[in-house]
Amino acid sequence: MSPPAVRHLLVEDSDALAGIAERSELRLWSQSTGLSYSEAARGLSVRALDDPRDAPAFEALWRDLLAIRLPIARALRAAEDPEGLTHLAQVAGHGLYVAAVQIATKALMLALWRARLSGAEAVVAGAPALSPPAGLNPGVGIHDHLFAAIAGRLPAEAGIALRPCAPVPPDRFLRSFAHVPPLDRLFNSVNRPVSSLRFKLWRRRGRPTGSGARGRLLMLRENELLEEAFLPLRRDGWRIESWPIPDRRPEAAPERAPGRLPDAADRALSQLWTEAVGPHLPPTFDAAGASLWRERLAWVLAEYPARLAGMREWAARARAGAIEGRPTVALSTGLYAPLHRMADAALRETGTPVVCADHGTGIGIQARLDAMADAYVGFSDLYLAFNPAIAGLFERAVAPEGGAVEVVGAPREIARARFPRLQRAVMRRRLKLAPRETVLTYVTGLGQNNLLGGAGAGLDAVYAAFQRDLVACLEAFPGRASVKPYPAHRFPDPEQIWAMPLPEGVHRQPFGEFRHSRWAADLLLLDLTSSTLSWALGCGRPVIYVDNPIDPMNEAARRAASRALFLIDPREADWRQRLRALLSQDIARTRAAWRDKAAARRAFCAQFVLGPSTDPAATPGEAPGEAPGEAVAAALRRDWSAGPRRRIGAARALEGCSDR
Repeated sequence: MSPPAVRHLLVEDSDALAGIAERSELRLWSQSTGLSYSEAARGLSVRALDDPRDAPAFEALWRDLLAIRLPIARALRAAEDPEGLTHLAQVAGHGLYVAAVQIATKALMLALWRARLSGAEAVVAGAPALSPPAGLNPGVGIHDHLFAAIAGRLPAEAGIALRPCAPVPPDRFLRSFAHVPPLDRLFNSVNRPVSSLRFKLWRRRGRPTGSGARGRLLMLRENELLEEAFLPLRRDGWRIESWPIPDRRPEAAPERAPGRLPDAADRALSQLWTEAVGPHLPPTFDAAGASLWRERLAWVLAEYPARLAGMREWAARARAGAIEGRPTVALSTGLYAPLHRMADAALRETGTPVVCADHGTGIGIQARLDAMADAYVGFSDLYLAFNPAIAGLFERAVAPEGGAVEVVGAPREIARARFPRLQRAVMRRRLKLAPRETVLTYVTGLGQNNLLGGAGAGLDAVYAAFQRDLVACLEAFPGRASVKPYPAHRFPDPEQIWAMPLPEGVHRQPFGEFRHSRWAADLLLLDLTSSTLSWALGCGRPVIYVDNPIDPMNEAARRAASRALFLIDPREADWRQRLRALLSQDIARTRAAWRDKAAARRAFCAQFVLGPSTDPAATPGEAPGEAPGEAVAAALRRDWSAGPRRRIGAARALEGCSDR
């Protein structure tokens, strides 16, 4: 009797296992839980879908996709018309590129998986219907089952069947992973500067405030920096008004039906996909991915005219409240999302300049963002940068079109706490630490799932293998080692760090905000190039930075960090030994070595992280620079009589500026 045929099932999340009766003949695969140490529900072993050995194939795909990022925007520019699709390139260009990265990457994963199975039966279990594009964003949602969506478009000869299941409930993760503990909410309030507290109280009332002697400021979207600038701006004579960007489709909008581009633009996009993706995928997988990509754009086009009409009406109402003889200026944190970019264009059509403030400190550090700076620091007439590294990106990407940039420093809230000793005591109690026990906090990133950034961002399998080696080194720390998962949940199943068996003496931290738990630590270990680094440096604890292989620092930041921090480079063969040696040494010796790096750290912080808001722990007794809130107010004391300075639509980028 011949043995039963082996069946391979790719599961999008653990819900897809419901009703599966097969056992011995079944092989389960997953991107989220598919690691050698993972066990799925009911004790079934799960294998990794994405293999680190495939990294070169994906890097080649991402290079070719990056080459068509600006051509995608130019194709959309060619489709614009004076009414219905105006500003389409500015609004949807980058989002359509990201959607191409998401879909093509998952299609390549699926094709490589199928090829490895050597003719065995292959099934994808998931919900094939993706969430409709939200807010004109053609990208795929974090928890959508993208493998199932691609598999559902494959012909039978591709050798992959689809087992449909229910989609993930929208609130499944918010209930547990977006919850801020009450104690964290309390510290959020008491640590706010007075200006930020006053801003929060004003925001609840929603009524305009300030004399208006200098003009009107329309507050679109706030962040910590703008909150700290609230009182200085009001003292300067601005009348500040809450003017949130509308995020709902206009009630009068017709029912959506897929839209389409003019034929020439449609052919141009098809050709771009063929050039960038076609060489990397089998024809059936290529066709499935291309059709899904075009469908995402079609749904954006369907509601675009109604959205634009509503946004123009919103911008006209904003302009109608102008104070005679005084400027009206829009002020916001970064305008990254498609609807925010549409708001920028609509305001500037009316002659209203737009000022944007940095959202975080990591933009000038991350190598992959150097390749697409206009997508992260663009779309403003005046950009308020935290540090010179970010200002440099703006000057290359936007300033040639007439935009201006000012370095104002990171919010003081990052590098200060009103009660650091109290927070340390409370947070150590939360971690159940003995009074003199030393603790290391490792802040980990999590898997990306559908949030594939391209342009140098690597595979989840690569990060998981790297992270597994890093966590194994934590046992060398002589005190308590704790793992603080980054506060995001991007897979339906538990991320790698939740499923990982930790070494003896290593513990998971309770869920909460790093801005508070940082004070409990004696030593901080990071592999994130995001704003997490600024919160770590802001509390003055020694920082070991392991340069994450899927989101590494750019070369300038890495050189500076090697002098300022304890930098470990995973590209070096002995990085694990070096990390273990650093972790195992006496904490007093680590602190002394950290103090020796103070001068280099001041330079690193000033250039790449906090800007003028230098690390207070590294500069004892040094007089602080101008408060960032005051610097924002000073930056807005300029002549606004000419209205917007920058041409609408990031024209330079669309007219031939290179990504390289």
